[in-house]
Amino acid sequence: MWGFSIGIITFVVALLIPAIYVLSRGASWFQAWLNNTEKPNDKMIVKIVLGLIIGFVLGGMLQYFWDVFSACKDSGYPLLQCFNK
Repeated sequence: MWGFSIGIITFVVALLIPAIYVLSRGASWFQAWLNNTEKPNDKMIVKIVLGLIIGFVLGGMLQYFWDVFSACKDSGYPLLQCFNK
């Protein structure tokens, strides 16, 4: 039972994955600056775009499951039964 839905979770995950990458790269850059070693020189823009795409797809899948779970919970079923659906 896989699906795709667009909602707030979709956009949060799509922005969270590149944000984690940028923070990680910033920490690596800062550590290289502190140790006076070579700074990272990878393709940052390409990885951010890929992170946005992957985050959008994963977020859409999570949004679908959240929508199904919310509808089940709102209809009065017990929580454990909603997880099994």
